[in-house]
Amino acid sequence: MEEDELSPCRALYYVGLYDQCLARCSATHVTGALAQQEKEGLLYACRVMRSRQTQGGVNPNEVQAMSASLNPFLRSLAIYLQFLAAASAQEQLTMYQQLRGLMQEQGNTFSVFFAASAAATLGNFSDALQFASQLQLLEMRVLKIQILLLMNRGDLAEEEARQVGCARCDVNPASFVACTLLLLTGKAAANIQRREWTTALEDALAAYQQAPQDADTLVNLICCCQNLKRHQDAGFYLERLSSIAPSHPMVAKMRELHAAFANAATAPKPNAHVLL
Repeated sequence: MEEDELSPCRALYYVGLYDQCLARCSATHVTGALAQQEKEGLLYACRVMRSRQTQGGVNPNEVQAMSASLNPFLRSLAIYLQFLAAASAQEQLTMYQQLRGLMQEQGNTFSVFFAASAAATLGNFSDALQFASQLQLLEMRVLKIQILLLMNRGDLAEEEARQVGCARCDVNPASFVACTLLLLTGKAAANIQRREWTTALEDALAAYQQAPQDADTLVNLICCCQNLKRHQDAGFYLERLSSIAPSHPMVAKMRELHAAFANAATAPKPNAHVLL
């Protein structure tokens, strides 16, 4: 299975560990113009996606600048951001077709990843798996695990993670960590859907040990603790999520609820009328 110096960085990026990817990528030395362009693309993508996660959006001027960049990795990122921000299903489909075209034209890791991610978002799982299988890179197997979890095929995802772990965890521990985190987060979400709160909490806590700043893991922990009546723990994880991703939908919803309760508590009571 082919690997290069950026493989661990990609694996961390693919599962949303942007801070870890930034640190790893910044310290990674690459050789060759194409590898340097990809490193630049990864660093930029981490900053942009982290901004999108914490601030709820990306500056359109930045996206426009990336669209005109000579760096093919940045052009792929720009179209993917437009896909995520699409206001209609038709616009989203148009961006998806552009991503497929870039993948066929460039065939680099970014274009394949974004095309596969867009396909999975649209529910085209067979295409997503086919795209992810095009490059024989270890981190593409991490992406396949993510797609399998989206398909609710935890059995296949677990087997894929086991094979990756057995084959390469001694050589590429970053990819193994990414696989394990994905698997634990996916299992926790599946157990939450089955309302198996105790088992889900165990998986979520194991994921938290690996990535205490992962938003999906924190959301799983909040859901589990609330349903297990562990309100103090739920409050702790919600506060942590608020500091890491203040614009996260769950944080916004909780703010609305708190504001509604506060308004109800301070609202003047209606005058009592005596009926004669």
